[in-house]
Amino acid sequence: MPGSDEAFETVLVAPLAAMIRQVGMAVADAQTHMAQTYLDQHNQLSDEMKALGVMPSWYEMSQIDVELKLAIHLEQEVKAGKPTGFRLFAASHNAQYQNAFNYTADGASTMKLRLSPVPSPLALQPR
Repeated sequence: MPGSDEAFETVLVAPLAAMIRQVGMAVADAQTHMAQTYLDQHNQLSDEMKALGVMPSWYEMSQIDVELKLAIHLEQEVKAGKPTGFRLFAASHNAQYQNAFNYTADGASTMKLRLSPVPSPLALQPR
């Protein structure tokens, strides 16, 4: 966000897996902060207010839909002169990328992600 104290770095091209991982981690971080805010507000309430049923609101991101406009790039990996596989790279379609590479939105791909909470594995649940 403009004006924030945090430093932002524009990444033009990144491995697709890293981009998806960053989106997922950002969602998890936001949910953690919302839960911590609830706990902080709950701890600030007096016992009398709690007895009267006054409770802070709990918010949960029950489902996140993310749609990204991307330029997709596939590179063949070569070791010792022999093809060993492929790596998929993605670049977010923004003005900087468009200007740097003379890229038009007509060639952009759309990637849609849906992140939904699920119960934790049974082995991790309290007994």
